[in-house]
Amino acid sequence: MSKQNKASNLKIANIAKYLLVMLLPLLVFLINFNYLALNYGFVRSLQQKINSDITLENRLHQTDNIISYFKGREVLDQSFYSEQARLHLGEVKDLLTAITVLITLNIIVVLLLIIIIVHEKDYESIFIGMLYSCLAGLGFFFLLGFTVSNFFDPFFLSLHKLIFTDNLWLFPSTDTLVRLFPSEYFELFAKKLVINTVVVNLALIILSLVGVKLIKKPASGTIKNN
Repeated sequence: MSKQNKASNLKIANIAKYLLVMLLPLLVFLINFNYLALNYGFVRSLQQKINSDITLENRLHQTDNIISYFKGREVLDQSFYSEQARLHLGEVKDLLTAITVLITLNIIVVLLLIIIIVHEKDYESIFIGMLYSCLAGLGFFFLLGFTVSNFFDPFFLSLHKLIFTDNLWLFPSTDTLVRLFPSEYFELFAKKLVINTVVVNLALIILSLVGVKLIKKPASGTIKNN
């Protein structure tokens, strides 16, 4: 292989490494978000922690129905929600579907980037890219955790304005959807999401450090014969 081809391949591998650094934190976040949002057990556990004038039995039934609706397994309970709530839940379902598609595409791209780096036999770059990526993600999620803990209401408001282009998410306090999912629910959800993503990032940081050490070990551990 010519020097020009080697330089070109090295450049491609470096680009792949930088893209990996950018995409991995997003992938970790989205996977954790989808897992929690569509997890029957987790959502039920949050319902048991919040205060609502709706009975716990009814709340558990309705949240199971909503998750099944989001997953396309059941029809939404039409009698429990207002028309506005049904329209908004339709938007949320579309959002979760889009996130699932984005996760799939992200996984494919990340795997392709890893294949590119492996093809160049630059194995250390995979772990270094993972390390930098998770360190950046860790800093971001610590900041997000601080924001959620101290400024949840304005954060939650701004997030809805950013995601939803209409005003369907602005409900009166008497709406059954608000009583089923009060702000306390979303605050607990956000804190758990931050904790999960931080834990995953810490685990990946440890994995990347071990990977770098194992790759470098043969070179440093070679025994010289006299």
